[in-house]
Amino acid sequence: MKTEFNCTHETLLTQEMNDLLTDTFLRNPIFGDNIFGGDRGKMSLMIHLCLLYYSRYGIIYSLRDRNNRIVALSLWDKPGATPLDFGALLTHGFFFVTIKSTLGIGLKRMKKLLNIMNINEQHHIKEPHYYMFMLGSIKKGCGRILFNDCLERFKGHTLFWDSSVAKDNHAYYKSFGAEMIGEEIIDGYSNAYFVLKAAKIG
Repeated sequence: MKTEFNCTHETLLTQEMNDLLTDTFLRNPIFGDNIFGGDRGKMSLMIHLCLLYYSRYGIIYSLRDRNNRIVALSLWDKPGATPLDFGALLTHGFFFVTIKSTLGIGLKRMKKLLNIMNINEQHHIKEPHYYMFMLGSIKKGCGRILFNDCLERFKGHTLFWDSSVAKDNHAYYKSFGAEMIGEEIIDGYSNAYFVLKAAKIG
């Protein structure tokens, strides 16, 4: 008998992954409202770039239900890796797809994205850490299940991530033992930064 959920290290990209993250980040105020204005197609182009990069240079974990449908997804950088930015895409074998996607997304939107990425990079902690670039889910509670699984996988390591969903999310992440180490107001939207020390995992 299958358990209700199964956490999986994904190595192949699917449209299902893109759809899940697109739907998730359209509900994220700083991305869905401020940058993309609810434009699903342009959001999907950005997600496509992110998935391409993390399938080659990062780690992608999913949570699948008993029907093998992906209900949550997370993208991670390994310690010492280059967090995704425009320069990383251009110099890691994605030159043409990046240019094509940039034109599709629009230069104004891309400029806003680059600004957020630059601000986030300035908040990264100095010690080696796994960086959670994205966490998305389409079923209530599934994000927590996947995040808990990642905590088990990363025992003995420090984790870092940022959150621009809502201030209600601050309590959510603190419930795992994470410390909020800073906050930026970007275009009127809150973006908070969290660290979970290795000693608090497990």
